[in-house]
Amino acid sequence: MGTAVGALTYTALPQILLDYEDAELMLFGLGMLIVLIAFPGGLASVPDALVRVLSRLFASKRRP
Repeated sequence: MGTAVGALTYTALPQILLDYEDAELMLFGLGMLIVLIAFPGGLASVPDALVRVLSRLFASKRRP
């Protein structure tokens, strides 16, 4: 699953950034860095990270 999401992102992102021709490479690199820093497990780890954050958020609201 992670490989497919990564491949889709890697091929779709340059097409999306065509309008920003001058900054395309910089924006692409910045996006890759954000993913590497925020999700060291790759894009496949995003659902797990989201579940952890939401469970912590709702668990803290339940406590008196």
